[in-house]
Amino acid sequence: MTSEKPEKTDQKSSTPWWRLAPTETRPLTTFAAVIGAVAAVFQFFEASTGGGLRTLAISSGIVFLFVVAATAVQRRIRTALVGALALALVSAAVFGGYLLGSARHDQDPPGPDASSAPVTESSSLPAPAASVDEVAALDPNQTKAFATVSVDGALATWRLDNLRVPQHQAPSDAGTARSLAIDKTTPNTLAVGLGDGSIQIWDEAALTGPLRTASGKGAVTALAFDPAAKNTLAAGRENGGLEVWDSSSLKRTSARTTACAGAVTALALDPATPNTLVSACENGTLKIWDRTNFEKPPLEGKTEAHGPVTALALDPSVKNSLAIGYADGFVEIRDRTKPGDTLRSATDVRQSPVLALSFDQSLLTAVLADHTGEVWNATVLGAPSQTPGR
Repeated sequence: MTSEKPEKTDQKSSTPWWRLAPTETRPLTTFAAVIGAVAAVFQFFEASTGGGLRTLAISSGIVFLFVVAATAVQRRIRTALVGALALALVSAAVFGGYLLGSARHDQDPPGPDASSAPVTESSSLPAPAASVDEVAALDPNQTKAFATVSVDGALATWRLDNLRVPQHQAPSDAGTARSLAIDKTTPNTLAVGLGDGSIQIWDEAALTGPLRTASGKGAVTALAFDPAAKNTLAAGRENGGLEVWDSSSLKRTSARTTACAGAVTALALDPATPNTLVSACENGTLKIWDRTNFEKPPLEGKTEAHGPVTALALDPSVKNSLAIGYADGFVEIRDRTKPGDTLRSATDVRQSPVLALSFDQSLLTAVLADHTGEVWNATVLGAPSQTPGR
């Protein structure tokens, strides 16, 4: 009697094919996941220290190759999903590390390069593109905004809360720029005084080139817009000349050829007292003029001990409050009507020339030649409350 063998039937597993995970698939899947996790950890620390994207292609490429191999050989969706998860983990780690690194970079001042010579405080500069400024002007319309021309002639606009990257930069240099001023009454109007005696008007927001140019005799060593009179620009020259211009047409409206025995080093117009112009001379003399009548003898005062006056500003909220900045970094406040008397003095000043000063409510802000800033409470002065760029 022969036993009959049961007939073979082609029975399919009740388990869906996308849930199958044969033993031979698991090592490759696990390996891809481990590679992804290790790469993610590595990428997080790389990104948090500023080098996140540098090795992203390498680590992601390795994971991707293993995912492709696993999918092609084993044809398992589970392997592909694990690999895709590993790639997502790497990308998330890069992004999180980059955010962490950016936050640290914004909060911490840049440290010196370990391979370079020791860096002193006066040489620690935060802006490699324009580390030393020749001239500067604070924008009265934008808190913390200012324009500079660096020693290599680069014209740019900046913000004190981001001294590493300029807001705008001119495509070509500004030539032999010796002075800058920004208009309060006509936003985005920037005046540039050049060493060849000419005055240029630029669009501060674009910096694509001068809109208007007027020639003159003697390098333009100081500029200031009148904050209370539209299109009114005062200019001081190296030869001691003092002029007032209509900035909309660059037509000169008044002038005095002998305002100073030497160069005019700084100018400011009083927002609280119409037509009042303060000039600083190379020998340290302060002169207060009626800009509509240069023949009228000015009120004078003398500064001492701190070298040439390099910046002036008048407080719009406190009448007759005159801020003075010097070439040695010293800053003080005087009464405009008694220019020989000091009211308040700054302490803990940085040994760098003061290029620009501006009042903003109760604050006095300075831009220094080493591309840093200082901010004081103008009612007390003393030590600066903020030191952007240090």
